[in-house]
Amino acid sequence: MKIKIFFQDQADFMDILLIGDEQAEMVQRYLNQGPLFALFDEQRLLGVALAVPQSEKTLELKNIAIVPAKQHQGFGRQLMQAVENYAKNQGYQTLTLGTGESPLTLPFYQKLGYQYSHRIKNFFKQNYDHPIIEGGHELKDMIYLSKTLH
Repeated sequence: MKIKIFFQDQADFMDILLIGDEQAEMVQRYLNQGPLFALFDEQRLLGVALAVPQSEKTLELKNIAIVPAKQHQGFGRQLMQAVENYAKNQGYQTLTLGTGESPLTLPFYQKLGYQYSHRIKNFFKQNYDHPIIEGGHELKDMIYLSKTLH
């Protein structure tokens, strides 16, 4: 496995980014604003994570996506570890992320040590042009989680 970091030409990864955030207009808002981590198995792309600085001390994960055939095989954890290592090495103290209140994503992040920070009511209903369904649940609120980096 190899992880490459891209700071430009992130639109080249739009197809896979849309797995993590299915509305292109939302993805466009954070493209090229921070590092994109691309996980490869030889030359095949397995997943991506994109993070954006929020302050000198805080980096926010905006998107993480694994190709469907490779999900639930530990690749998401590898990407999260790469983002955390990068953040620590760059001097960030906190990594935050926003996600839907989904049984598919919340437990994943919580197992990695992320804790509830706050919620933005009706985020998905107000910012997406169609209902977002994940794990059989319609997403309404954005749940923010954070982790202090040591």
